[in-house]
Amino acid sequence: MRKISVKPQSWRRYLVTKLEIAPSLVGSSHRWPFDNKEAEIRLPQKPEWRDGILGNDKISCGSFRRYGTRLQPLVFDIHSVDLMILLPGKRVIPNETLGRVSDEGFTKRQRSSLDRLCEDVASMSDKAFEYWLRVLRWVTMNSKIGQPSVIDNQSGWSTHLLDETSGQPFYASGQTYLVPAQYPISKREWRRAQELLHCAEEPPIWVDFLFEAEHRLDNGDLHGGILSLAIGCESLLKKLFSLHARRPTNEKFLQLIDHTPTRAIIAAWEDLGFKTKAWKNAFDKKALNALYEERNRIVHRGRVKGLRATECIRYAAAVRKLVVYGEKYLRSKHETNRV
Repeated sequence: MRKISVKPQSWRRYLVTKLEIAPSLVGSSHRWPFDNKEAEIRLPQKPEWRDGILGNDKISCGSFRRYGTRLQPLVFDIHSVDLMILLPGKRVIPNETLGRVSDEGFTKRQRSSLDRLCEDVASMSDKAFEYWLRVLRWVTMNSKIGQPSVIDNQSGWSTHLLDETSGQPFYASGQTYLVPAQYPISKREWRRAQELLHCAEEPPIWVDFLFEAEHRLDNGDLHGGILSLAIGCESLLKKLFSLHARRPTNEKFLQLIDHTPTRAIIAAWEDLGFKTKAWKNAFDKKALNALYEERNRIVHRGRVKGLRATECIRYAAAVRKLVVYGEKYLRSKHETNRV
């Protein structure tokens, strides 16, 4: 049996939810160094029209614009992506196995070695895929990308009032239908994600906790959402506080910040030097104070009832506004320091 030498590369397909892209990104890829190897994510190619539908199980057209009889795609929904990892070295394999998936032609020892390699690469691929999703969420500030949804058990029927005796309805409430907004990833955001992936940049902890909080709130976990919001907000406030201090910080000063209550920082925010109009617009002191009131009731008093979704959404909006401007402020400080 003739042998050939090949350079191995792993392939793994991942299902993804709530990933929308501009039409110009169809078929695009990201490539970056990962764990001393090279990882690559590829988006599906443009689908063909079939039975009046532009799409398949990998990609579909989310919306389009009509020009006479012609339809122009505006957004594509991505349902799966392919992730490859280039592996070091070469492998000698039977020539007959190339192009077909089969263990025939391999010795027991070779099969055991290849099984171990696949197992190791599968774990690495999972980590690379999750890192890629985190970077995409960070660049777009879209916490929904790749997040699973809890199945809603509402049937779609409105609430009816009945006569108990006859069982006949006499009133039905109105219904509100929420149409999800579309936030397709732009070419600029895709390029920015490539830059961050290439430099192995990690999303900051306040971004991760904000996204975790929004995901929890979307799925009805109000208590978990409050705690995640509080953690993310506190980590950003203390980072900004230490960076904005007029004197150079040292370890003792940083330890002092660690022990400073978050609500004390919120109360003295303007006195700490954050007095510009932009900061006043980004800093909702009332909502942030209320957030930490709720957080303390949960953590210190074991509150399990009384949380309202509308209030939690207001707290999330306040933290998101702070994170968006805080990120912009930190980037400007970083660019200034580099110059």
